[in-house]
Amino acid sequence: MSFLSLSTELIEKIASCLRAQDIAVLRLCCRRIHLIVEGSLLLQYLYRMEQAGVYDPLWDLPGRPIIDRLEALERWETSWNDIEKYLVTPRLVIPAERDLFGPFFLCDDYLFAVDWQGHPTGLRQPALLYVDLRDALRTGQHRWKQIDYPPGSIAITQAFSIEEDDLVVSVLSLPRLDGAPTSTVLRFMSLETGGAHPLAKLPDLRLDTQLPVSLLDVRADVIGDQIVLVLVDLRNEAPESDAIYLVDWKQGLMSLVHRAPNGTYEGALSVLSPELVLFLKRESPSIELCRVTRGTAQTPPSLRVVRTLALPPFHVGYHVHTAYMQTDRHSARWRGTPPRRPPSPLPFHSAPDDMVVGITFLLRQHGPQTIWKKVVTTISHRALFALAAADGDDDGDGEGDDTVPWEEWGPSAARVIAPSSFQWITAHAGQRWLSLEADRLVIRDFSAVRVRRAAAAARDGGNDRAVGTVSELPPAQTVIRGGSACFAHDVTSALPFVETRVDAPAQEHSMVLTDGERLVAFVRVTSQGQPPTFDIHVLEERDASSSSAGSCSSHSQSRTLGGRSYQLA
Repeated sequence: MSFLSLSTELIEKIASCLRAQDIAVLRLCCRRIHLIVEGSLLLQYLYRMEQAGVYDPLWDLPGRPIIDRLEALERWETSWNDIEKYLVTPRLVIPAERDLFGPFFLCDDYLFAVDWQGHPTGLRQPALLYVDLRDALRTGQHRWKQIDYPPGSIAITQAFSIEEDDLVVSVLSLPRLDGAPTSTVLRFMSLETGGAHPLAKLPDLRLDTQLPVSLLDVRADVIGDQIVLVLVDLRNEAPESDAIYLVDWKQGLMSLVHRAPNGTYEGALSVLSPELVLFLKRESPSIELCRVTRGTAQTPPSLRVVRTLALPPFHVGYHVHTAYMQTDRHSARWRGTPPRRPPSPLPFHSAPDDMVVGITFLLRQHGPQTIWKKVVTTISHRALFALAAADGDDDGDGEGDDTVPWEEWGPSAARVIAPSSFQWITAHAGQRWLSLEADRLVIRDFSAVRVRRAAAAARDGGNDRAVGTVSELPPAQTVIRGGSACFAHDVTSALPFVETRVDAPAQEHSMVLTDGERLVAFVRVTSQGQPPTFDIHVLEERDASSSSAGSCSSHSQSRTLGGRSYQLA
């Protein structure tokens, strides 16, 4: 049986497994294939998604037609291209109901604010406060909800698995009772109920430490259906070794999967996929790329170091004050019962291979006058996945390979940026990261597709953005000089990106948050002791020009959308 003798439906299904370039070539095969490709909304959508650098698992296809997905994709691209228009007036202005210092998060269309210690007088206990922005944008009304923590406790860190499990994990340092040692617990909570998560066998799991929060650094994140956690003892004398745990939160099981000499790790980690996680090492700046294996009835869970990748060393006069890592993660579908809240307005997200992970360092130089520096190293997921896939020579002893020098992997896979002026918070989302620098919002977009598009536009005539907005391709590589700067040696990096700078004088003293490349929030703190205000901007909205598309006939929908043809290039 020849390929051309197959049914139209089967040819479309086979073609849907191809990449965009292959789909474009396939349509040149013959007249029949050309008509099938040109007449298939699914193939047009798949082609357009790859050209936009996004991915859609299509698991909810029956409830959301392809034509609606194409509309959403067009609106999303347009909003980022004209971002200055979408940042003029916020869609929501949400004042906090108490004075807060953070941390603040945007995650899965929720706004989170942590009252990590409560009121010093004890009049207000610590709490996790949150607003469902998906509901607030639909109704125009917002409502703060909260999950109270025990009086006297301190909220150390949080992890989220909302769309998949309605899960929030909090690491809490509980107050001492009757002279007993300090205890630190993982608490598993449901946003829907505001209490203990119904699927968790135990509401709390106690960590194997009695250290107070001032001597402890803990970070946690969700990886697949488990939680990965790194615990670091900050004592100078007789410290315990660093420990990494995997937690089966539903069964209430905690497994120690790795120990290392004290001072090996920073309290920072980043989950790249359901089986890959990055840890940040302290003794010499480097990252550890590790593979997680789930446990079975016969074998315990395990963690294996795949690669240790060196980062550029800092000058001896600078010390790391704080470090954290950020990236996006996405699940193809729910792992439990379908959620009750409406689905996300965007069915697609950045393609996992095309996303980036950002490592942010706040450095402090001691001397007659304290000097602060911020360094952000942005690393391509694609490069990290390739390094993980190339570990066939590993001997499997769990120790991984020798450290790979920066010069062998870093310049082509990463970009190191040390802005001269900055706010501490840097917001990573998908293929972009956002930073407030002086009176401008700076957006660095690492999408390979958009970099190529920007290079072509520059050759054809350059920047045509609105007044107050500049978009440009930075130099092909960045060289940060060592010695006088914060690095010990010259640092070269060349991961390409497009930089857009938007005037934001009113946000000079704000923090910026982002979620899924759709929501941008500015956190404004007017004065000490006053509650902050959150300005929420939406970078994907249905407008009048696209609303008429839904009333078109099915024949016209298959050819154009909102007046724009989706012919394959």
